[in-house]
Amino acid sequence: MQINRDEIIWAAGFFDGEGCAGAYKNRRSMIPMISVSQVDREVLDRFQAAVGGLGKVRGPYINGQATKLFQFRTTKCEAVKAIVEMLIPFLSTIKRTQCQTMLEKYEDYYSTFTDKRFK
Repeated sequence: MQINRDEIIWAAGFFDGEGCAGAYKNRRSMIPMISVSQVDREVLDRFQAAVGGLGKVRGPYINGQATKLFQFRTTKCEAVKAIVEMLIPFLSTIKRTQCQTMLEKYEDYYSTFTDKRFK
C-alpha cells in the first residue's frame, strides 16, 4: 500500500473537520466505525485513495432535506485501526481523543472474551 504523506496530512485535516469515529454495539458484537459524509463524492474518493484504498464510498443517499449525500465508511476492524494509525499524528487533540476512545471501547469490549474468534 503506497501512502503519500501530503495526502495523509490532507486526509487528516479533512477527517478532523468532517469525519466521525465511534464504536457501537449491536446484539452480538462491538463494531468500530470511521465515516465521513459529503455532498461531493470526489473529496471522499480522494480521502479513500489517501488512506490506501481502505473503506468504501457509497451513495448517493437522500437525507432529510432532499440533499444527495455520499458516505465514506468502514467498519472492518483492521481497516479502522490502519486508518487511525495513518491519521492520528496529524489530528487535533479532540479528534485524536475521539479515535482513541473508539478503539479503547472496542478493545475493552473484546478483552472480556477468551475465545480467539472475537479478538
